[in-house]
Amino acid sequence: MHYEYHSFTNNESLKVFYHQDVIVKNGTKFSTHFHENIELLFMREGQMLVTVDQNREVISAGEIAIVPPNGLHNIESLTDTCYYDCLIIDRSLYLALL
Repeated sequence: MHYEYHSFTNNESLKVFYHQDVIVKNGTKFSTHFHENIELLFMREGQMLVTVDQNREVISAGEIAIVPPNGLHNIESLTDTCYYDCLIIDRSLYLALL
């Protein structure tokens, strides 16, 4: 488990952290981590298991997983190919809305 630091410029509040085709083998698991920002995972193709704290959900093409601030999370591929986008929202944006 580790803390994942995100760097934003003064003019940024949204950051596409991973905007690429991620091709992984079935069963590939990404390291468990947390960060202070909201994370949105949009599954474009394939399926993955998203674990946030104690909750586990399978997301498929066209679905979005929302990871709350400081949620301890990881993802695991359930298909040979996963294509997804990961949007990181700087906490200053949603704190300003409260």
